[in-house]
Amino acid sequence: MDATLKKDFKVVFLQFFPLNILYALVLLYVEDYILKLPTPDFLKIEKSAVLFNFLVIGIVSPFIETLVFQLLPIVMLMGIFSNYPKWNSQISIFVSVLLWFIAHYSQDISQAINVLPLGIVLSCFFHRNLQNETPIFQSFFGTFAIHFAWNTLMLCLIYVFE
Repeated sequence: MDATLKKDFKVVFLQFFPLNILYALVLLYVEDYILKLPTPDFLKIEKSAVLFNFLVIGIVSPFIETLVFQLLPIVMLMGIFSNYPKWNSQISIFVSVLLWFIAHYSQDISQAINVLPLGIVLSCFFHRNLQNETPIFQSFFGTFAIHFAWNTLMLCLIYVFE
C-alpha cells in the first residue's frame, strides 16, 4: 500500500470518524428532540434482514457510490481540466460532492446534510491519491474501504440504538 494512502487512512479513521460520529449524533438529537422531525418510512431499516442490510448498505452501496460519485466524475473532470491545474482539483471535487449531495438529498434533506462531510472526505481522499499518482485501483479501493467502514459502523449503531 502506498505511503500516502496509509497516512490518509490514519487521518480518516482516527480524526474524521470520531468527529463525524459526534456530528451525526448532534444532528440526530436536533432532528428527533428539538425539531421533532419524523423519519420517512423509506429510510427505516428492517432490522430482521441483517445480512441483506449488511450486503446492500455495507458493500453494494459503497461500491456503486464510490464508482458513480468519486471515480467517474473526478477522473473525467481531471481529464477535461488537465490544462488548468489550478481549477482541476477544485472543480472535480466540487462536482463530485455536489452529485453526492443531490443523490442523498433525493432521500431526505437531513440525510443529505448528515452525509455531506463523508462525501467531502471521500472525494478529497480519492482526488488526493490520484494526484499523488497512486494507482486508480488503490485509490478506488481505499475510498471504498472508508465508505464501507462508515456505512457498516452506522448500520451497527442503528441496530444498537434504535
